[in-house]
Amino acid sequence: MTTRKRIQLVVPAIGLALAASAPAVAQTPADRASAGRIDEVVVTARKREESLQDVPISVSALTLQQIERQGISNLADVARFTPALTWSEGQTPWDSKPAIRGQTSPRAASEPAVSIFVDGNLVPWRSGLNLNNIAIERIEVVKGPQSAMFGRGVLSGAVNYVTRRPGDEFGGWVEAGVGQRGRTEFSGWLDLPVNDELAFGVSGRWMDFSDGYYRNTLTGRDGIGAEKTRAGAVSMSYDPGGIFQAYARASFSTQEQGQPAYHTVPSNTQIGPAPNQIWFVGKLPTDANLIANNCDECAGIERDVTWVTANLDWSLDAGTISSLTGYNRTKGYFDQDVDHQGLSEANLPVGFLQNNLRQVIDRDIKNLSQEVRFTSQQDNPIRWLAGLYYYEERMDEAGASITGTVLTPADVTLTPQSYDITAYAAFAAVEWDWTEQLTAGLELRRAREKADVDFIFGGLPRTLEDTWDAWLPRATLDYRLSDDVMLYLAAAKGTKPGGFNTALGAGAAQLPENLLSFDEERAWSYELGIKSQWLDRSLTLNAAIYYIDWKSVQVNAQFIPPPPAVGTTGYTANAGSADVAGGEFDLSWRPLDALELRLGYAYSPARIDAFVETRLAGAPVDLSGDRRLPYSSDHTGNLSVIYTQELAAGWSGFVQTDVQYRSTQYATIAELAETGARTAVDLRLGVIGEAWEATVFVNNLFNDDTALSVTPFVNAQTFARNFIVHVPPQRLWGLRLRYNF
Repeated sequence: MTTRKRIQLVVPAIGLALAASAPAVAQTPADRASAGRIDEVVVTARKREESLQDVPISVSALTLQQIERQGISNLADVARFTPALTWSEGQTPWDSKPAIRGQTSPRAASEPAVSIFVDGNLVPWRSGLNLNNIAIERIEVVKGPQSAMFGRGVLSGAVNYVTRRPGDEFGGWVEAGVGQRGRTEFSGWLDLPVNDELAFGVSGRWMDFSDGYYRNTLTGRDGIGAEKTRAGAVSMSYDPGGIFQAYARASFSTQEQGQPAYHTVPSNTQIGPAPNQIWFVGKLPTDANLIANNCDECAGIERDVTWVTANLDWSLDAGTISSLTGYNRTKGYFDQDVDHQGLSEANLPVGFLQNNLRQVIDRDIKNLSQEVRFTSQQDNPIRWLAGLYYYEERMDEAGASITGTVLTPADVTLTPQSYDITAYAAFAAVEWDWTEQLTAGLELRRAREKADVDFIFGGLPRTLEDTWDAWLPRATLDYRLSDDVMLYLAAAKGTKPGGFNTALGAGAAQLPENLLSFDEERAWSYELGIKSQWLDRSLTLNAAIYYIDWKSVQVNAQFIPPPPAVGTTGYTANAGSADVAGGEFDLSWRPLDALELRLGYAYSPARIDAFVETRLAGAPVDLSGDRRLPYSSDHTGNLSVIYTQELAAGWSGFVQTDVQYRSTQYATIAELAETGARTAVDLRLGVIGEAWEATVFVNNLFNDDTALSVTPFVNAQTFARNFIVHVPPQRLWGLRLRYNF
């Protein structure tokens, strides 16, 4: 399908909305929270608080009620309720692959095209990204390149977690939860005001899911997909009523994860004459009986994360000076079976790997970020901001691949590696009202990033370094047809940093010199959208169509050394160009005070042009034209139906059904092996009183077993091509009980 045809499919939807538009009576923002209307959502996507309906870019926001009621605790959960956002895992749970509008990261262990922020402070992607939410007030998913405002690594968008600030009255809540297979959870929040100026907030979470979802069929032991979390945070809000305000927060979490629910499936089709040209063709099956590994005694994943942030504001007559400081330290240890092909010791065939490949990585990451900006008064016809940004990150790690079932991490020498990043930026934005209806905006960031890595090359210490400079603009134009309908145009450029092919455990062959570095990705995005409210603001419809021109895409490649050398090594290469031409919409409708509907859909067909992956070299597979990128779904959608009914005095009950849809994902651009489309349904029933709340939930009600992701790998014994299949969590029911005080 051509780009023109793709856009033509989406334009009529916006045209129908415009045809029905009519001027509305002016109302204040407070009116939007009236009974029967959709509540106003405030976001900070442009470094200031403003209504979601006033922002001329596409933003999806999950409110406090949605986060708590839908049990959102990590980024994978966020993706389930956000159109155009997907979450996949590659060869390991550390290889996370969030994607917005189809812009994914095909290469294993490469930096995602989506960056994560907490109160505007960047989270290092190597720390794992999948945060445990503690007292989160709101989650904002900002779509399209956000480099002008957010900086590095936001090629396809940004996810910003906005934490809950302390209240001015003593109170809080405690919650306990139980579920199938021994899942237990306790959490709570406490507001501790000292006086009218100073308040503290304390939160904590304890979760234990030691049994996991599945059993290791090799040993019969539970624990596949197991997880334990201990987390706590202290926050402080200080507002003396003058020009100065301060918000500071310190949190610590420790997380343990067991062996993931992965298994392998061998190739099933000879696609070429060569012995190694065997592939899997079709939908890869999931089978819990195939989950087997030699790692019951492995450490799994252990991760300790310390977060300290401080946001300071000085309000002056001319505007506001803001300082954002963030410090993060993540200590992670990875020890898992990574071939997922466990056989009992008695049945192990004689061979190089004895059918087992275990990987160990010990990682320590520290990062510091500092932003200072000045924002003018927002009630002027010309508004502006300007700022400076500094970021530094240091990662020290050591790793090894362990073959066979006899050796342990204590018996091998770990190979060290260190990675340093330093980034500087200056940015500015100006917005001006040409008329009462027409507003134009321009943002610009000048960014420089320097990276260097110390690693072992050919048995000797080696250092590589590189620097990337970029001008990163964004321009917007919005036109108000009425107080409730706004049209907008936006064009923005984004980048994703380059890097070095020195990842531990990438393969057995040494890469040649010319393959050690790869360049940054670049993309221009063009967006036409509408923000609108209808039916006396009981219905909100936001929609957009977009085209993304994507260059130097970082993809998977494989190096095969010439004889007599043996083995292969995966590496990152820049593959040329790709594009995404699609559209999306978010709809919220409250036809009755008791009934609310939320519907979201996105069509994001990411296509790469004429790229031949090295693993398919020489195979008779037609790779001409545009091909789908792996870990990317063309279609994503979500539907929530919430019905609330008054019960006895002071009590109400609710029933909520959530449906999430994701179309198939392919393992490679060959479009041969795929996951198949996935539809998951969750159900929640609850009662709410003045102090008590109780909720019964069932996740994955109909037990959809479609693979979450599929990844090519090798048979650790024969070196034939296998595919790693990520088995989804099976149906899980539970009960949550909360007391508010």
